[in-house]
Amino acid sequence: MTYASNYIRTDKGFIHEMGALFRFWASAKDRVQFLPTHWSPEYAPVDTSVPAETYQHYIVYKSLFDGAGLGIFIGGMDPYHTGGRIEKWKHRPCLYDIDYTKYTYEWRKDEKGRNIPYVFTGIEWIRINNLHIHSKDLRGNM
Repeated sequence: MTYASNYIRTDKGFIHEMGALFRFWASAKDRVQFLPTHWSPEYAPVDTSVPAETYQHYIVYKSLFDGAGLGIFIGGMDPYHTGGRIEKWKHRPCLYDIDYTKYTYEWRKDEKGRNIPYVFTGIEWIRINNLHIHSKDLRGNM
C-alpha cells in the first residue's frame, strides 16, 4: 500500500496500475514473481526472442496468464485508443513483446460448461487462465 501511494504521489509520468506493479516487481524481485505469459522451452519450442521472465515460472503453473498481449491479439485494442475502431494488433508494445499470431487458439468447455481459452504450442494445448480484453467488445471470437 505504501509503495502504491508513493508511486501515485511522486511519479511524473502516466500513472497506471500496470506501471506501478512493474516498478514494485523491479524493486522486490526476491518477493514478487511474474506469472507465466509463455511456455518454457522444456515443453515446446520457444522463439529465442521470448524473454526468460515470461516463462520463468511456467513449470509451477503449467498454464498461461495474459498480461494484455493475448487479449489484445484476440479482442483488439479499445476503440478509445484507435479512433473508434477495434484493431487487432500483432502484439502490444510493452516490456515483453510476444508475437501471439504464430499460434493456434480454441475455446474448450470445462466441467461446468464455461468456455476456456487454450493455445497450441505446436506440441500441446495449454490453458490460458485469463484474458485481458482491452477492447471490452466480448462479441468477437478466436
